[in-house]
Amino acid sequence: MSAKHRQLAAIVFTDIVGYSAMMQQDETRANQVRERHRLVFDELTEQYGGRILQYYGDGTLSIFQSAVAAVECSVEMQKAFRESPLVPLRIGIHTGDITFSKEEVYGDGLNLAARIESACIPGGIFISGKVYDDIKNHQWLTAKMVGEFEFKNIKHPLPLYAVNTEGLVIPTDNKLSYLKQSKAKVINVRHSGATAPATPRSLALKFREGALWMLTILALLLVGMNFLSKKEAPPVYAGPLDGQIAIAVLPFSNFSGDEEDEYFSDGITEDILTLLSGIKDVRVISRTSVMQYKNTNKTIPEIAAELNATHILEGSVRKSGNKVRVVAQLIDAITDAHIWADTYDKEMTELFEIQSNVAQDIAQALEHELSPSEWASINKKPTNNLEAYEHYLKGREYYEKYDNKENESAIQHFKKALNLDTSFALAYAGLGDAISQKANYEKRPMLLDSAAMVSQKAIGLDKNCSEGYKSLGLAYHYKGDNEKALAAYQRAVEENPNNDMAISNIAMIHSDKGEYVEGFRWAKKAFDLNPKHPMALQRLSELTTVVGMDQEAEVLLKEGIESNPEYVGFYQDLSNLYIKQNKFDEAEKLGQKMMDMEPEGAEGPLLMGNVHLMEEDFEKAHQFFTKAKERDGRKKGAKHAWEADLGIALTEMKIKKDEASRHHLENILVELETKMESKPHPKQFLIKSIIEASMGETEAALHTLETVSYTHLTLPTKRIV
Repeated sequence: MSAKHRQLAAIVFTDIVGYSAMMQQDETRANQVRERHRLVFDELTEQYGGRILQYYGDGTLSIFQSAVAAVECSVEMQKAFRESPLVPLRIGIHTGDITFSKEEVYGDGLNLAARIESACIPGGIFISGKVYDDIKNHQWLTAKMVGEFEFKNIKHPLPLYAVNTEGLVIPTDNKLSYLKQSKAKVINVRHSGATAPATPRSLALKFREGALWMLTILALLLVGMNFLSKKEAPPVYAGPLDGQIAIAVLPFSNFSGDEEDEYFSDGITEDILTLLSGIKDVRVISRTSVMQYKNTNKTIPEIAAELNATHILEGSVRKSGNKVRVVAQLIDAITDAHIWADTYDKEMTELFEIQSNVAQDIAQALEHELSPSEWASINKKPTNNLEAYEHYLKGREYYEKYDNKENESAIQHFKKALNLDTSFALAYAGLGDAISQKANYEKRPMLLDSAAMVSQKAIGLDKNCSEGYKSLGLAYHYKGDNEKALAAYQRAVEENPNNDMAISNIAMIHSDKGEYVEGFRWAKKAFDLNPKHPMALQRLSELTTVVGMDQEAEVLLKEGIESNPEYVGFYQDLSNLYIKQNKFDEAEKLGQKMMDMEPEGAEGPLLMGNVHLMEEDFEKAHQFFTKAKERDGRKKGAKHAWEADLGIALTEMKIKKDEASRHHLENILVELETKMESKPHPKQFLIKSIIEASMGETEAALHTLETVSYTHLTLPTKRIV
């Protein structure tokens, strides 16, 4: 080789997004991701005739003799990296001169390719205008212009394109605000608006997907597949909160010999769990998840693995007359070694002292020095009246069944507790929660003012009452005042970082506002604290799909079905995910399962109607939509009437193609436009565009789609906890 020579080549830079943070969270996983990146990169680069010039940390530099080969290789890489373990890779490609010397490789071509890669998004491929010119006549490689990028230290604006071959992520945020979080030295992005014109065929395909009027699926299609809501790079799915002490307090065994005292031992469990939540930097698994291990035969390591816990606390309670004995032991879940154990024999009047002593002793066993605020939190008595305390425990037990009848029992117990102790802050918080749920169950919004007032009473009695702020947030949430609800929930989490119900509801608010990445983060926190709660798992799976991680969502939903086989929501969400992926056979099987589980429910027929609508079997789709309407009509407060009506109208338009069918759709459109006059919602614009497209009014449909802000799409409302 001569001392120096130049070569024209297609230059490819790659980089693993979030690798440094991943190393800090989970070094083992980060190394697995890096090794997978290297393995796939080496194999495919060789297969497509490329040459590897350099590995640098979590990135690579390679060159190819043709731009087509470089793009084809990169497309296959991104497809491979969607398989587990997921590799969040960005790729930049440019065609230019490279100068080789004995010591180094350099040139303007390299500088531009590096800039392009740094501006890209995870799961995507950005290419320069030169590369686009080389591939634009190859039908299997398509690209969409993103805009003209002005980079620091680069003289002229650079037109960049995103390869949009199936399976790749492309940016759709007009401001490309994710660049603020990247290492790209972008000064400005000028949008040319140069996109391929919409053809009747492309419109037909778009609206065939859009015909999934059920808004869960619509949100997933329009947001999840293309990251339309993304304001930054999607989060790395890194598992539980690694490196943090995580304690699971297993249900204390009731040795009192009286089944009536079962709630008492459960209450001891919950209170110790709550006190431990006051210790900073300790993650405490929620009661809902640990209660599933009551009377279990599973081993400590098995339970710890399922809950992602580092430590297990187990014990027993024996109540006899005015005496109570509590035995507790702390186990290192990794080594299965007993770290600490103690027995507490006290009078019933000293019950709260026992619980405080257990929490203090555990902190000492973990070598955690309690701060003054932690000490105060652990030693605070909720009430001096034991009878009031017992009613409070029963109230929480009934409330967490999330049933209208059981909720009424919860209200009665909270009121009895307050009759016995009018300064019992936790009882006020519990009553506030239960009244809000009553307002929701019975559709009586006027009760929400009472719920807010009762919750504020709890906060007035104890300004550090996390439960009080959470119950206040719930009242505002059901009122529809998301800003006040969010502020209250956030204060609840400030007071208790382990308040999983407040955290879960924060995730819901961000999701409803279209802030899906932020929603995902909060949903992940809630799931880490309560991994066995079906709602926590379902909410995380929904947002995991929305931020584009379908495989992880599928794993979560299958786990949900395995652990909660009677919970219909998991079957519905997994079926929706399969519809999104065009896996209609799998979706239909789950839809049939839903119909078997709920013979009188409307959700199963609606889902089956969607499947057949996507398969263009309009006759069958019409039958299922009609069945859904019939079933829904038999119930009070028909929830799915508009969905069934729209499905019927769409399929009739396809089957009959007559004026009556068109008139049916026109009537639905008029009703919709009337509703939109007062307070239009992004959902309504989407439905309107679907109807217009189905009627053949493509220009109107496109105009409607341009009107709606996709970043404010919302997922369907779920029960708030």
